[in-house]
Amino acid sequence: MRKGEHGTAIQYWKFSEEQTRTDESGKPVLDAQGRPVKAEVRLEQPRVFFATVFNAEQIDGLPPMQRREQTWHAVERAEAILLASGAVIQ
Repeated sequence: MRKGEHGTAIQYWKFSEEQTRTDESGKPVLDAQGRPVKAEVRLEQPRVFFATVFNAEQIDGLPPMQRREQTWHAVERAEAILLASGAVIQ
């Protein structure tokens, strides 16, 4: 981080988390490859996390970001989101 740089405060809300499934005895359930089976579980109460984030350009020594070509059209995607929302727009 360059001296004198300022970050942006953010908050992140977590509504679910991935947990390992367990059997009746509390041991992890394993799949055919012997890996623990995971399940997405909705939290009873959401958790909030606070952090300060920085733009990569504020950090010395990082290689320049390689931008990927955008393969989707923003207007088409926005129209699809509005259509799927069911909102009545006049």
